[in-house]
Amino acid sequence: MKLIELAYPSATVEHQVPWGRRRADLKVSVDSVSKLVEFHGPSHFAPSRYNSSPEHPSIRKAEIENHFGIECVLWPYWIQPCISNVRAIFDNDVNGLGVLWSTNVHFGTFVFPDSAQVIDSINDRFRATRDDGYGYFYGPDTENRNNPEHPIISQIQQGKKSIDLLLPRGHTSVERWVPLCIGPKGSASRSF
Repeated sequence: MKLIELAYPSATVEHQVPWGRRRADLKVSVDSVSKLVEFHGPSHFAPSRYNSSPEHPSIRKAEIENHFGIECVLWPYWIQPCISNVRAIFDNDVNGLGVLWSTNVHFGTFVFPDSAQVIDSINDRFRATRDDGYGYFYGPDTENRNNPEHPIISQIQQGKKSIDLLLPRGHTSVERWVPLCIGPKGSASRSF
């Protein structure tokens, strides 16, 4: 709520908007344009003790949009909670930011056969993709973030964890999904 208020002081926000027996998380209206926002934690994408077989995110999105007749924006746990991402919902000229520095649920654990496409679609909506892919999600501050490098990176480099944890089902390019690391003699390369 605070981020919405900071990004758009005149916005109106409705919480837990009913539709049948269900509820949409938020309805945000800015200058007579309304969007529904659904927050999706890790259990919406990967098995958890609460949800062993998550529903494909496109199903809920389509149901909400069909019911309300307005866009439903899925905001997953890897899209950083920040003003830039709030603005990216309403302004196509704003690029959003992704971050995965504290999670234990990585893209490679997602259950959907088209997980790479799901991630791409959501990231495209926030314009959170960068020229070299999603590796920056795991790295230290490069764009207004103050996060350390995710511990999974050194664990993969040391052979303690598999790079497959970072690679979603249906991916076509390893480089798109892994961080850019500093290679031998300071040259930039992906060293996995």
